[in-house]
Amino acid sequence: MEPSQIKDFVRTFVKDKFPPQGSKVSIFIKNEGNDGPLSESLTACLQDSYNLQEMKDFMNSLSKVKIPCELAHLTTAASFVEWSFKKIIKEVEN
Repeated sequence: MEPSQIKDFVRTFVKDKFPPQGSKVSIFIKNEGNDGPLSESLTACLQDSYNLQEMKDFMNSLSKVKIPCELAHLTTAASFVEWSFKKIIKEVEN
């Protein structure tokens, strides 16, 4: 798609799928800048018509919360790292 086509596509999509102007819209931009023409067009279109709420701080704090299965995976990974380092230390000492 050409950049001009992307802008038209985004405008049509936002017009069809989003509530009327003046509403709040939450966005999450993981990195500091846009990563291409699609995200640039979407951000520009949303800024023109909506009150944007950046979700980066919320997503960063949310990623610190772990559910039980994630804790189990972290425990398994930590055990593997401990086993690996013990093995490396034994090989270096011998």
